[in-house]
Amino acid sequence: MRDQVLTPPHMEVDQQTMPGGDLGNSSGLHSKGRRGDCSADLKDVESFWANHQPPAGPIRLNAETLVVNPATLVRGHLAMLRANAGIPAFRPYLNRLIQLKQIIAQ
Repeated sequence: MRDQVLTPPHMEVDQQTMPGGDLGNSSGLHSKGRRGDCSADLKDVESFWANHQPPAGPIRLNAETLVVNPATLVRGHLAMLRANAGIPAFRPYLNRLIQLKQIIAQ
């Protein structure tokens, strides 16, 4: 029992989509329709955050994710994406920035 890892349903990976580099992304945030290529999305997000300030206080991205310091999230996630450009495993960082952008743009 000690070695058993429980995975919440929202974190389960669809093994059929994983080999293509999509990493089971079912959130609909893969807006350009290209598997693994997120350079256009990254440029769009970088442009947005260059012209907008993140909210000062905590913001909830979804039922599971509360961002306590949005400015730190934006700065850190953009740095992580720039350093690891083109690596599909880092797509969740971009997805969180896109979610935050969508909330701010509303």
